[in-house]
Amino acid sequence: MRRRFARTASTFITLFGCVTNIVLAIQVAAAWRSFTYKGEQESEWEALGDKWQTNGPKFVFGLFFIYFALSAIISGVGLYGVLKVRFRHL
Repeated sequence: MRRRFARTASTFITLFGCVTNIVLAIQVAAAWRSFTYKGEQESEWEALGDKWQTNGPKFVFGLFFIYFALSAIISGVGLYGVLKVRFRHL
């Protein structure tokens, strides 16, 4: 009986991790795409400074997106493994 609860808990924990990481990856991707500069530049020197200012956050959000997307994939693989073992023992 105790093993049954452990399998149920591991199923819900991996499902929660998978869904949470998918939601976070989508939110980060939406924030990542919102970093666009649509204003008009006064001089070419200001254009160079703004380029570096917007590329830094885009790079960081890109890394966050990769992290959460890979975490969601890994959680999905873990959920598949838990469900495969769980249904085999029923």
